[in-house]
Amino acid sequence: MSWYRLEADAARLRRDLADRDRAEAELRARLADSDARLAAALDENAKLAKERDSLAATTKRLARNLAKPANFD
Repeated sequence: MSWYRLEADAARLRRDLADRDRAEAELRARLADSDARLAAALDENAKLAKERDSLAATTKRLARNLAKPANFD
């Protein structure tokens, strides 16, 4: 193999490695973005579950109050 051929192969391998490094960085950025969106969605889900439970308790309390006979004097 000639020296020039080896240099060309080395240059091609360096380009391939740089391309893979860029692809890896892009995938890592996408993963970080997905993780952040998942964390936000889980947080929102927890808040909504608390709100749902609070509304259910309020509904139950109001239903009990409506079921009691009214005391009119």
